[in-house]
Amino acid sequence: LVNLHKELSINVNIIISSLAPHINEIYSLQKKLPFHINIHDDCDAVDMANFMLKADIAISASGFTSYELVCMHVPTLLIPLSDIQYKVAKELVKFTPVHILDFKTKNIENEIRRKVFNIVKLTEFYKDIRNQSHEGFYIDGKGLQRVIQYLMDDK
Repeated sequence: LVNLHKELSINVNIIISSLAPHINEIYSLQKKLPFHINIHDDCDAVDMANFMLKADIAISASGFTSYELVCMHVPTLLIPLSDIQYKVAKELVKFTPVHILDFKTKNIENEIRRKVFNIVKLTEFYKDIRNQSHEGFYIDGKGLQRVIQYLMDDK
């Protein structure tokens, strides 16, 4: 992000659990980096939804939050932290605007830079998708309604 900051205007919001094992390292980074970082360690579900709605891009592990980012159509760089998260990421990439960062990459800094630039280039396209009707789109936020309707029709 430091190198990207030289070329892009960056406003960073880090949303992290107050119980995260490396939270002190995140706070120390906040003081060292040449751009402003907002750290939020007390977010609830409403806050998360608002952050997602405002985000141009997100960087996240490939856990449950990745499903929320996909449903909100947030362009995302997924960083899987386990084999199961990698499998989830590989499936999500088939249907949504997500990119996967593999930690096994030799030059990870260049790979992050390349992927974030690719996402930034497509941000306007993604914003259009978020603002349009999603008829026929694989993830449309109406899954629960369809499940309820299916259960009601089955009687």
